[in-house]
Amino acid sequence: MTNVTTINGGTTGIRTITGAVSGARTVNGDVGAFNFNATLGATTVNAGSGTIVVGGLATVTNLNLGAGTGGAGTVTLTGGLTGTSVAYSAASTLNIGSGAGLTAAVTTNVDNQGTLTLTGSDHAVSGTIGGTGTGLNTINGGAVGNDTFNSAVYAHAVNVTGSGGMTFGANLNGGNGGTLTFGGAGAGTVNVNGVIDTNTSNVTVNGASSLIVTLSGTNTYTGLTTISAGTLTLGKADAIKTSSGVTMTGTAILSSTGFANEIGNLT
Repeated sequence: MTNVTTINGGTTGIRTITGAVSGARTVNGDVGAFNFNATLGATTVNAGSGTIVVGGLATVTNLNLGAGTGGAGTVTLTGGLTGTSVAYSAASTLNIGSGAGLTAAVTTNVDNQGTLTLTGSDHAVSGTIGGTGTGLNTINGGAVGNDTFNSAVYAHAVNVTGSGGMTFGANLNGGNGGTLTFGGAGAGTVNVNGVIDTNTSNVTVNGASSLIVTLSGTNTYTGLTTISAGTLTLGKADAIKTSSGVTMTGTAILSSTGFANEIGNLT
């Protein structure tokens, strides 16, 4: 199917397109299920409260989550996404398939909204996620292998879902001055090589007991650091500012791995 103007989803049941779609101007999701079994090429996809599943690579300039009929829904891109923007206007969920990439910048129109889930292994996320004052609600990853984020990320929660890892190469922040929580049921790792700055009020580690979070940046947030379950490793000197107190409860572990870190208050 090539160069169609508009493809509309259905209100009930499952609407399936078996062949590759290219050159579509607009795809409108609805409250029903909309399945593309091959690749999808479109200028704009407006996802509604139903589901949209793309079996191959999605080459979509603008993916608007929650802009279709009914509001929040779920979009699963098995082959990843190449595009310019992903915009949340509702509490929708975007799933990216195993080994697939995400090149588009991701935004949300209100803070603490939307979920990004990386399923399977080894994703490369090159676009920014969220922005100052408007972070995603949750990012899930680390099922197996390693998921890498190469640009700034703003989110309230980072959850490890399996035995893999998540690496943040640029700044990681908690949205609109909120708490940044590392959690999830997985036994994997989170490596933050960038800076957690003053867009974050507090940092919490509260995941599986075997979760390991390593801070390797010169972080500037000044709020409370709470470790309730899992290990927080300070991977460089002064990874936590002296004005940031540390509270440990439950099965918490704090490790400095040989680096000098002065903590203002430890309870």
